[in-house]
Amino acid sequence: MGKNSLIILIVFFILTNPVFSEGKAEAKDGKIPFSYIIPGVEQIKRGYYFKGILFLSGFSICLTEAYLKNREGNSFYDRYLKSKVIGEIISLREKTEESFKKRNYYLVGAFSVWILHILDLQFFDKKKGIKGEVHKDSFSIGFYYYF
Repeated sequence: MGKNSLIILIVFFILTNPVFSEGKAEAKDGKIPFSYIIPGVEQIKRGYYFKGILFLSGFSICLTEAYLKNREGNSFYDRYLKSKVIGEIISLREKTEESFKKRNYYLVGAFSVWILHILDLQFFDKKKGIKGEVHKDSFSIGFYYYF
């Protein structure tokens, strides 16, 4: 658990580094903006409504289902601890494990939506273009792409 948590934190801080943000979304104090943490909010702010609603609803549904499956699993587990009948104990234990397994799938789904959201912000919404400057004796043209 500790190693996986460390990897998740490293990925989080690398991918959500404010250096790649595009001006307005970056907070003045260098902190990660709220809209980068919740999938879909930044897409909606940038005008990509369908994509934003898709990310936001997918993330919300996964987290809600994970919460509900966790409650269901806890309920089965409490009944399992109080039960005295062998058949019921086995059945409740299986239901508990199944609920927690589904909860974990929903958590992986929510994390996957969040990663897709970060990748979308990182690679697909960057501005690219041409910048030109004219001076008294010269001019310059530059091509840029924000990473």
